[in-house]
Amino acid sequence: MCVTAASQATPPATLRLSGEGPYHRLDLPMAWQVLSKCGDLGDLRIVGSAQQSLPYAWMDVPDRVAFEQSSDLPLFRWAGPRAHNRSATSTGSASSPSSSTWPAWVLDARGVDGRLQRLMLHLPSQAQGIYAVAVEGSNDLQHWFTVHDVVQLTSLSHQGQRLQNEVIELGGVSARYVRLRLLPGSPEPKLSRATLVSSQTAQPMPAWSWSGRISPTGCGAGYCDYTVPANVPLGRMKVHLVQANTVWGVTVSGQPSIRDERSATHPSQRVDRSLRERLRTVREKSREDGTASRQQDPHAGWFWVGDGQVHWLQQVGQSSRSDELMLNHGLYRSLRLSMVGADERWTVSPPDIQVATWMRSLVFLARGPGPYRLSWADSKAAPSALTMAQLVPDTAGRGLAEPGRAFLPDPAPQVPPMTGATAAQRDKAPPPSDTWGGVPAVWWLWAALLLGLGLLAYMARGVLRGSTIAPK
Repeated sequence: MCVTAASQATPPATLRLSGEGPYHRLDLPMAWQVLSKCGDLGDLRIVGSAQQSLPYAWMDVPDRVAFEQSSDLPLFRWAGPRAHNRSATSTGSASSPSSSTWPAWVLDARGVDGRLQRLMLHLPSQAQGIYAVAVEGSNDLQHWFTVHDVVQLTSLSHQGQRLQNEVIELGGVSARYVRLRLLPGSPEPKLSRATLVSSQTAQPMPAWSWSGRISPTGCGAGYCDYTVPANVPLGRMKVHLVQANTVWGVTVSGQPSIRDERSATHPSQRVDRSLRERLRTVREKSREDGTASRQQDPHAGWFWVGDGQVHWLQQVGQSSRSDELMLNHGLYRSLRLSMVGADERWTVSPPDIQVATWMRSLVFLARGPGPYRLSWADSKAAPSALTMAQLVPDTAGRGLAEPGRAFLPDPAPQVPPMTGATAAQRDKAPPPSDTWGGVPAVWWLWAALLLGLGLLAYMARGVLRGSTIAPK
C-alpha cells in the first residue's frame, strides 16, 4: 500500500557497478527504504540511461538450508517384557502378557534438535556375528511405534578382510527416545556407544538495517512519543538508557502510518490473523494477572507493537546491557514508549531510540548503456518486480551464478520530515534554500512589497499634481 498524498520528489540515484554482469545485486538499507511511498517498496524502479525500466527481483530471504549434526549418546540397558507377536509392537503397546524378558537398549534423544536421520552403533573390533534388532521410537517411554521391524547389524572378518554394517537409517523420524530391541534367536551384541545424526533446516535471514538515533517529540505522564519512518516495517527497537543501574519494563505502542479500515483494525500488514489472536490472548491474560506490560494504550489510535525489559547494570569492573526489543513488523508513523514500574521523572531526561528493518536486497538485469539509476515511480504505479524464477531462467539447471554488485551513493539523501526523519538528521540537514544572503526570504518579500507600495504612491502623487486645472 502506498501513500497517495503529495510528497517531495526524490531525484534518481546513480549506481556504481562492480563485477561481471549482466545481473547485479543491490542492497537497500533503511536510509534508502524510507524514500519509498509504499510499505512494500512497490514504487522502486531501476532505469537505464534512456529512462527505460530494467527488470529486477527481490532476493530478501535465501532458500532454506539443511544441515546435519552428530550427538554421541549413552546406551541404557533395559530388560523388558517380550512382545509375543509383531503386532503388539507396531500398535504401540509397551508390554505383553509374557513373563519372559528380552534385552534392549534405549537412547535419550531429548537433547537432540531436528529430525533423526541415522543411528551409528559402535561394535567392538573383535565382535563376530550378525545381530537382528527392531528399532522403535517413543515420546514418553510408555507408547512405542515401530521404525524398523528388523535390522541386521553385521561384524564379520575373514582372511584379513572385514565386513561391518553398524549404521541404521531412521528416515527423519521425530522421537524423544529410541529403543533397540533384540529379536528372538539373535545373539546379543556388545554395544559400546552410539552416535545419533539429526538434521535441521534453517532459513538465513537478512541483516538488520538501523536508523539513526531518534529523540522524543514529546512526553506525557509515563510515556514519550517518537516519530519514526512511516513506510518501513519495523522489527526491532533499541532503547538508549541514560543512567546506569536501570531496569525498566517497557511497552511499545504505535500509530499506524496508513489510516484506513484495514490498518485501523489491523495495524500490522505482516502479522496474520492467528498471530494477532494469540497476541490479544496474551495481553488479556496479562491484564488479568495485573501485568500492564501488554495492555493496549488507552489513547485512541494507538496499538500494541511490542514489550519486554531493558536494563543497564554497572557493577565492579563489569557492565551488562540489554536494550533491544522485538516489534511486530508493522507500518507506523509514531511509536510511544511507556515504562512500567519506573519513576515518572524519567521523562525529564528520556532515552533516544533506534528502529530497524530488514536489509532489502534485489537483483536487476542491466541492459543497454549506462549509467543505471535507482528512482521512485508515482505512488499509483503498479509494482514491477518479477520473481527470481522469471528474472533468471534456470537454463540447464545452472540458475544464477554469483552476480555483480551495485552500490548506492553514500550518504543517502536527507529524508523529508514526513517520512520520519530523526531530530539528529534534521539538525544536520543543510540550511533551507529560502534564505538569500543569510536573510530569510520572507523579509525580502516584505521589503519588495513596501518598496512597490512606495513607488505606487510616488507615481500617484505625480499624476494628481499634473492633473490640477488652473482657474480661468
